[in-house]
Order: sequence, then structure tokens, then C-alpha cells
Amino acid sequence: MDHGWNRAHFGAWCVISAPLILGMDLTQQQTLSAVLDVITNPEAIAVNQEWAGHPGRKVWTGVGSALGYPAARACNPTNPALQQAGWSLKSIGQVEAIEAEASLVALAAPGGGCLKVQGHGYPGGAGGLVIAVCNSTDPAQSFTYDTSTKQLKTPSGRCVDVHSGGPIVWLYGCTSGPNDVLSFNDTDKTLSMKVGAGLCLGVEQDDPAGSTASNSLQAWAKPMKASSTGADGVAVLLINPDTQSHEFNVPLSVMPLTGAGGNLTAQGVGVRDIWVREDLPALPTGTEDLVVTVGPLDSAFFRLSTKA
Repeated sequence: MDHGWNRAHFGAWCVISAPLILGMDLTQQQTLSAVLDVITNPEAIAVNQEWAGHPGRKVWTGVGSALGYPAARACNPTNPALQQAGWSLKSIGQVEAIEAEASLVALAAPGGGCLKVQGHGYPGGAGGLVIAVCNSTDPAQSFTYDTSTKQLKTPSGRCVDVHSGGPIVWLYGCTSGPNDVLSFNDTDKTLSMKVGAGLCLGVEQDDPAGSTASNSLQAWAKPMKASSTGADGVAVLLINPDTQSHEFNVPLSVMPLTGAGGNLTAQGVGVRDIWVREDLPALPTGTEDLVVTVGPLDSAFFRLSTKA
């Protein structure tokens, strides 16, 4: 994992008051130096150690760039809720179906959008898959489909695969087994696999992998004890698991507070950037949302404090 995703993980442990246990070989100096500023951040550790009656929890989720998620379930293409009918292979930048073997293609989904490699995927796989707005210049949406082997592959050689008996669809090493042999039906435009009694690829709004490959934006918050000034506070961690930047608009009304539980929207709010360890401009009275842009596979970590 890169630096941003590493600190997102560490921030998550801090904001839910998890025990901080370093599971790494301290003699690996290169690995240690890459995360040393994160694991020794005193303000992040202070969030973890403080206790104001609640360990912290997820308070908000937002939509990232995914339009939906591929899912493999029993074939029923006449059921519109499953969105199993209407798949097509498109040449990059064109609309004609591909007939030649191993041509570079995009997989267009029923209802719009294209299959995209995104996220780390379900544990044990080689990557996550989502349905995103079609972009012919996005290499994460480029695949090859071999009409002989009936495998849909990334340029790196990973196959679109059904995990076990479904419904999770992920990237995996190509095996030529039934899990990664995808057959197109030109009549009803379905994409099926001979797994179990037979499965068809569909599109769902919720990630069947339990959001492990999701790009859902998340805000986690933990109430903090009053500071020396008597102000209530809350630690807020914004997590962006998507591979592109997103603007977060998190309502301040969802933030848990300690003590008297002051209304954040009715007071000025002090903002401390925990990762940078600097004070930011305060939010003026009447501010309703915390608006922050977070980079791909990264997080933002703040301590908010009410002002009298």
C-alpha cells in the first residue's frame, strides 16, 4: 500500500479506538521509514487514546464514481432488477461489437456505464471491479476478449472471474475454469458462466463484496473530551477508497459531540488538521457542511472544536 492508504488505515484504527499494535519487522528500515511519520503522529495517537463515552463510528457515506457493481447470480434476464440483459463489447472509441479474437474492448453494462478495475477487491483476489461512466481513454476500462477462450482479461493478464459460486465478481489469475469463461448471448445480450447451475452477470447498486472494492466515500467520527478551554470536540476521518479525488460534503449535524453537545452549525468551529498538525481557518457560524477534497486512496483527519 502507498503512503496515503497506509495512513487511512492507521486513522481508521485511531478514530474507532482500536488497540494500536505494530505488526511489522522494525529491522526493515525502508518499510518503517515509509510509515514512520504516520505511526508516530502524536495527534492521531491522542485521538485513539481519548475516551468520551464512545469509540467512534461511521457517521456518513457518499457516492464516489461507481454507477454500480457487477454481480453474478442465477440467470433471469427478464427481471429488470437484476440488469442481466444488455451487455455488449465495444471497441475503444467506437460502438460496433467486436468479433476478432483478443481485441481491445470496453465492456458496456446494461443501463449505462462500463466495467472498470478499481480498488483492491475482495481479499484474495487481484483487484476490484465497478461500473463507471464510460471513458475510452481510461486504461482501467480496457480489456481484451478472446472469442476462443472466452476470457475477458486486463492488459496485465488478469481475468474477470466469479468468486466461488457468486455473487462477487473480481479480478483473478486466469485458470480457464468455469469461473472465468464468459459466454455472450447475442440474442438477449447476456453474459453467462457455467458455474453451478449457471450464473449471469448483472449490475447492482450495492457491492456484493461488502464494499471491500467499493469507492463509497466514508466519514468516521469520535467524540472528544473537552479541551482546556472547555470546548466540546470531535475527531473526523474522511476516507476516499476510490482511485480518483472526490469532494466530501459531510453535514456537521451528524457529528457526535461530548459534554453539553453543542450545535456545530450554530457556532464557529475550530479545525485542526491532524495529518499536517496545523490549524486551518475556522468554519464560521452557520456553516452546515464540512467540505474537503480528498485525494485517491487517501484520507483527511481533523479535530473540530466548538467555539463559545
